[in-house]
Amino acid sequence: SSRFEGTRRCIVRRESGGNYRISSPGGRYRGAYQFNGGLARATAYKMGRRDLAGKPISSWSRFDQDKAFWVVWNHGRGAGHWGGTRHGC
Repeated sequence: SSRFEGTRRCIVRRESGGNYRISSPGGRYRGAYQFNGGLARATAYKMGRRDLAGKPISSWSRFDQDKAFWVVWNHGRGAGHWGGTRHGC
């Protein structure tokens, strides 16, 4: 969705600095968009990617992480998952 591409880029900068392999200091949040394990697993199923459901999202490809973002973002309805959308994104 080109309409929200600037927001997506802003979220990636704020959440991970563009690092798709990153984990938060406590290890709870991972990947470019800092998904927790439950959200990553549920999103993998929603994407029809059972093969990804048991893997940390930080090990997913950049393409799959971006796809996961768009699935959760859902035309802005999932914006609440990222506090940055309320703080300048």
